[in-house]
Parts: sequence; structure tokens; C-alpha cells
Amino acid sequence: NDTAITEHKRGRRTFITKLPRFIRRFIVSIMMQNPWMKKELLGTVGLSSIGMFAGGGGTSIPVTPHNMTLIVGGIERKPWVVGDEIKIRQVLTGCFSMDHDVIDGGPAARFINIVRTRMRTCYGLELPKS
Repeated sequence: NDTAITEHKRGRRTFITKLPRFIRRFIVSIMMQNPWMKKELLGTVGLSSIGMFAGGGGTSIPVTPHNMTLIVGGIERKPWVVGDEIKIRQVLTGCFSMDHDVIDGGPAARFINIVRTRMRTCYGLELPKS
């Protein structure tokens, strides 16, 4: 029964939150050493949008326990090459961070190239009707 399992998990969470801080930290450090438990608690991909809070462009370098993290930076007006001309464009910055123990560099680079291409072509967005 799913309800019984949920109640059991909720009971464990309540018990852990009542423990002293040093014991909670010890338990969490043990749990984070198990990759399956780490995935269950944190997921596999982290996403943060620092650009929401910082004015202009720029991004940060993520240091997270996730296998992959994407930090979306701000939008900034920059000179950009369009065809053979340099034009002012709004540019979105971002940073991918990947755990190379889990993700190989080749597939990671291909994935980032796909994301970059789709963002540049506004993949999935409809053009406004005139």
C-alpha cells in the first residue's frame, strides 16, 4: 500500500529531524556515500538561475553534489557575429558542471552542443503571429 509506505517515510523524517545536529550531519554524510541514496535524496541534475537575481550577464561556477548542474546566468547586450556582420544582440550566459566519474566528456560535449543549438534557434518556441 502506497499510503503505508509514505507514512513510514514521513515517520523516519520526523525522527531524524529531532536528533541533535551533529548526529544528523553524521547520518547525512553516511547516506551521501551511497550513490543510490544520494540519487534518491538529491536527484541527478541541479538547476539554478542566478540571472534572476543578478543584473546583467555573467554566471557562477557550481560546486554541487549533483551529476550535472546547469547555472543559468543573466542576459546582457553584447557584440555578436551574425553572418559577416557584428551586431548588438542579447546574450544569455550559462555554465554546465558535470561529474566526470559519472559522465564522459564526449557525450557531455555533444549534449551541450545540442542545448546550445536549440537555444540559438529558439527550439520549441512559436513565432508571434503577425
